[in-house]
Amino acid sequence: MAGQQPGGNPVTNLIEGLKGLLINVQNAAAAMQQGQVESEHSYVIDDGRGGRTAGQRVVNDSVDNFSEEGDGTRLVRNYENGTTRTENVASGVIMEERPDGSLYVSLAEGRLIHQAAPGEPILAYNSVLGGPPRVAQVSRVHLDPNSEPTVALHFEDEDGVHFVEIDTLRYYRLSKK
Repeated sequence: MAGQQPGGNPVTNLIEGLKGLLINVQNAAAAMQQGQVESEHSYVIDDGRGGRTAGQRVVNDSVDNFSEEGDGTRLVRNYENGTTRTENVASGVIMEERPDGSLYVSLAEGRLIHQAAPGEPILAYNSVLGGPPRVAQVSRVHLDPNSEPTVALHFEDEDGVHFVEIDTLRYYRLSKK
């Protein structure tokens, strides 16, 4: 990202990255308005001075068709490319399973759990505070003393132990404080 300093303030780095993204979106919109559309799903972004340079960037953008179903608490999208995206509307947890076997679980507070492929380690990242990834695990746990055990992803960090119940995408945190 332009202007990002390695090891700098994560909030500043995020803001700089978002500024760069906004500039790209604005340039793309301007390029589309100026008729610089090269195909149905791609366009050329000019250099910001009204011309194209040898280092021009082509942005390919497409929207995959999907079917969507929900029951009021969960929203499930099945994309044509085989990706399944499930969201727990109440907790804000989103889980995406891709055709290559990779898994992404996004927590509403800025944490991301990622498994690159089946059998690979499951890593938990904190996009707000940064730092090294934590190793997450999958276990059968009792999240409620009166319930049957359920499958959950869990990891520990400076804020406590975090659990995401796989079936419902409910999120729990046991604080260290």
